[in-house]
Amino acid sequence: MRSAALDERVWAIGECGLDKVRGGAISLQMEAFRAQALLAEEVHKPLVLHCVKAYDELLEVRRDVVLLCKQRSCVPQPWVLHGFRGRPEQAKQMMAKGFLFSFGHHYHVETLQFVFGCSVGTECLGDSEVSKDSVFSPFFLETDDSRLSVRQIYDQAARHLGVDVARLERLCDPRQTIFR
Repeated sequence: MRSAALDERVWAIGECGLDKVRGGAISLQMEAFRAQALLAEEVHKPLVLHCVKAYDELLEVRRDVVLLCKQRSCVPQPWVLHGFRGRPEQAKQMMAKGFLFSFGHHYHVETLQFVFGCSVGTECLGDSEVSKDSVFSPFFLETDDSRLSVRQIYDQAARHLGVDVARLERLCDPRQTIFR
């Protein structure tokens, strides 16, 4: 995995993560996930995550990585929750811990609107532990297991957000948001 991660054509590590429904032994998943998270830090690339009913464990690993980065005086790599379907309250909690989101076909419209508001500079986190300087929250759109094309997902999201597709494409471009 390390040699593939070092390839310049690879811009993120993943999809990796934790799944309490279909993933098998959580202890083995945690071991593998920790290794992947540390690899992402080592090669300075974002981590794309799959998480099903294992948010406490995911947050435990994130906390450990953040502590390690503080010890090393570095900034942790972005972690992107792929196929995020949570409600705005959960998105707010995850954003406060430094997570980003990728939405597929089955997103909650209110959550997409909340995250979009944060991406364009709205003071959306209030009294959370995230500083006012880190309100910007890029997000992404994906097809994953949908029968829709990525163009159709962009069109759908643009309608729900009341913006034109070109603006949405610029906001969701990982080359413009994660790699500044």
